[in-house]
Amino acid sequence: MDSLCANISSNYNVRESGKMFFDKKLHFTPYIKITPDEPQSIEWFEKTVRKLRNLYTLLLKSPIQIESLRANIGENKVVNIYPIRFEEKKKLEVNWFEIEPLCLPRLKGSLETVFNNWFDSKAEASQLLYSHIINSQHKMPVEDIFINYTKALESYHRNCAEQGTFITEDRYNLVVEKMIEAVEADVTNDLKNKLKATLKYANEFGFQRRIKELVKYLPEELIIEIDTFRDRKNFADKVRNTRDQLTHYSNTGAVVFNHLEMIYVNMLLRIITMVYLLRDLGIQDEFIMEAIFKDSTNFGILEKINEVLS
Repeated sequence: MDSLCANISSNYNVRESGKMFFDKKLHFTPYIKITPDEPQSIEWFEKTVRKLRNLYTLLLKSPIQIESLRANIGENKVVNIYPIRFEEKKKLEVNWFEIEPLCLPRLKGSLETVFNNWFDSKAEASQLLYSHIINSQHKMPVEDIFINYTKALESYHRNCAEQGTFITEDRYNLVVEKMIEAVEADVTNDLKNKLKATLKYANEFGFQRRIKELVKYLPEELIIEIDTFRDRKNFADKVRNTRDQLTHYSNTGAVVFNHLEMIYVNMLLRIITMVYLLRDLGIQDEFIMEAIFKDSTNFGILEKINEVLS
């Protein structure tokens, strides 16, 4: 990338002495110019642009849309490859004061590291899910938002956590071999194959354990602010139970979030996902928490969450 430009629309009023207000609106078109080291396909450019869109969605905490992809094919000659349709919906108009960029001034000296970490991250699935939720939540049911956040967090822990299994893979393989040998003479080949397939993932942490682990390693200031996190097991149990009920449509009698609770839990899961994706970029907890507590929307959530979930 050899240049980067980002501007947003803003409104302002002008008063002339003795005259009425005139409403003026400035429209800027943000653009990102990408110059690879060697020739690349259109597919490569499209994937790169979408990855950048997802990054800015995280850093600006606001929906970011791609309007078109253009190619510079010669001196002062630009070709419009294709426009990206907005699915027959109005473009979202966001005033500058409604967007509070996430620590961008603090990141000025480390943007190169942030960009490189974003493209090298193992959390690509979580990045994509987070961006999808932020850009589509205005038309997504509460239940779908919840499911997508749980998928983003589960995927993040599976791909990025230092420990996601009970014992090492080598030790577990030996355990599986012994278990299969112990029953091999008494079962059919079909059942033996089924047992092997079932045991293949049995060493991995379950969803409830992954949520519990993610909550455990959140910044201490966030854990203190939200009393719910002090009882990590019950919170993780309820997230798992709700996820299972929504995906399997079964009524097991387990305690789940009601509709009102789910609205606030979704906001809470957004904060948790954001914390881990920002950490993944190399951003320090101090700056992450500064951004979270500076956002009045988040502050309202943190005040309300215990009341709603109690």
